[in-house]
Amino acid sequence: MKHIFLSILLLVQFSLYAQKKYDAEVLLVHSHASLNSDYNLKMNYHIEIRINNKDGQEYAKRYFAYFSDSEKPYDLKAYIIGPNGKTIQKLRSREVKTIDNVSLNNSFYEDSKLMGFYMSQNEFPYTLVYSYDKNVSNYFRIPLLTNLYRDIPTKKIIATVDLPRDFPVRYETQHMDSVRVDTTENEIHFRFVGHYTNTTPTEYLAPPASYFDPEIRVIPEYFKYGIRHSQKTWKDFGQWQYDLLEFREELPENEKQKISQLIKGVTDTTEKIKILYHYLQDETRYVNVAIQHGRLTPKDASYVAQNKYGDCKALSNYFRAVLSYAGISSDYTIINAGSKIDTLDRRLPFTQFNHAILYVPRKDTSSLWLDCTSKYAFGYLGTFTQNRYALVTENNNSHLLHTPALKPADVLTTRRISLTYKLIQNWTAIDINNTYRGPAYQELASFKRFYNGSVKEKIMKFFIPNAVMESYDLNLVNRDSAKIQLQFKAHSNKTYVKYGQDILVRNIALSIPDLEKPSKRKLPVQINFPIYKIDSIRYNIPYGYRISSIKKDTTLVTSFGTYESKISTTDSSFVVTKNFLLKPGTYPLRSYPALYRFLNTASKNEHKFNVLLTKKNQ
Repeated sequence: MKHIFLSILLLVQFSLYAQKKYDAEVLLVHSHASLNSDYNLKMNYHIEIRINNKDGQEYAKRYFAYFSDSEKPYDLKAYIIGPNGKTIQKLRSREVKTIDNVSLNNSFYEDSKLMGFYMSQNEFPYTLVYSYDKNVSNYFRIPLLTNLYRDIPTKKIIATVDLPRDFPVRYETQHMDSVRVDTTENEIHFRFVGHYTNTTPTEYLAPPASYFDPEIRVIPEYFKYGIRHSQKTWKDFGQWQYDLLEFREELPENEKQKISQLIKGVTDTTEKIKILYHYLQDETRYVNVAIQHGRLTPKDASYVAQNKYGDCKALSNYFRAVLSYAGISSDYTIINAGSKIDTLDRRLPFTQFNHAILYVPRKDTSSLWLDCTSKYAFGYLGTFTQNRYALVTENNNSHLLHTPALKPADVLTTRRISLTYKLIQNWTAIDINNTYRGPAYQELASFKRFYNGSVKEKIMKFFIPNAVMESYDLNLVNRDSAKIQLQFKAHSNKTYVKYGQDILVRNIALSIPDLEKPSKRKLPVQINFPIYKIDSIRYNIPYGYRISSIKKDTTLVTSFGTYESKISTTDSSFVVTKNFLLKPGTYPLRSYPALYRFLNTASKNEHKFNVLLTKKNQ
């Protein structure tokens, strides 16, 4: 079970459910699974969705993915029950369409197919009822459905599973109402019952939506994916993944010659890996074929060598082959990637991953993690794959290993800003020299690589609100440094503001997370990596003026992080230095008021920060 404290939240939301009117509601999701003598699963699904108004008709569109004709849904039946409770429309076979899975998922390529249908009518409410069967020959878990949508409720979830006693499984549930297990001499029967009412919109810094989903995991100890294999332990499951790569490492002769030429005369292992990683970055491109939708067998290394593209599986397998030819051992590694860290259930081995990377173990120095789809710095995992468990697939020794967590220094943003007020022109010249790491580095490096100048200029304007950009220069320190520098010249009439003979100087505020008031917050907070910012802002004092009033220094030290603001002065300028650190962590709602007070106090200090300048003869 993930985060027991979420149960209280779900109970509260269930009490509010009846008060809210939804465009559509899932009345029933019923899944039934049984196993035949060939260890193939037969699945039956029965769904009922009530469409309450015109806006809810989107939920009547249904698509079914399949990978081969043998797994194509069959015996599809659908009909509509009108407001009077009578059947008023039935699905005809010619209304079942084949859908382009590439366009639906924004992928370059998909190896699955889709069939689907859309039935509707204009009297509300009406209920769409449909059912279908499916044979599943390749599986790691029993494919039971729970909530079809996260933004509308599911009033009833039922899942039943009938299995032979000699087919051992393990199971776990999350946010389900009841589980019943009955055994006979030859069979075991499972019945899971639940519902879903957690339709709260995603809040800033909330945990992944999967934390709140009802879930049923029925995991066979022996699965069938091409061949029968064990997933009793992570070592067993990893061995199956390792075996998938067998005979897929062979490189064409011309590729081998290229590799030999690139590292000729290089003796340092790290330097060899870096040279070859640059070659990977420069010569190949990534195409999206997601693991959770696509096959787990990567394309051969020779395929990538010849075509110069591949998905994460193919590129990782290819680069593993490249390193192997260079005499360097590496391990194909699977991981659940995403900017939000989702919990890996270490007690229940099965595929919980959506991305493939490479692990290079080394004894004498730090081991390397390489994302073969990345165009970022060598050895940089970034927010997408940091600080989570990954399965390293090593022959006869596959194991879970935790990827390094981003530290404050890895995400530090530093701003060095100088402002000079032009008294006659009544505007402020702004000179900026900023350095970005972590997520800001990733974003700006992508802007520099992929967007044209006009788009870049629009983006740059957001770095100083209410300022007019004159020029900028965005530079990577070097391709293997995980930071990017921005030099920026601009002018503004919003920073120094004249009031008669006085000048009010406004602070250039740090961006501090803006969260809901405690009375409005519904979800816990999950901070996946540190947020760390340091400012040094020099405000030049116009000739003939002096500081009349200035705020006191501020220091906040909490378990969530720290904030500090200090001012130093001279006759010609004053310098504001600020330091803000928000620590990573997951905080339940009971901790939220204290977190909110810390962030709100720091934010208020930033936005109420003003300095008054008056003429010296006053």
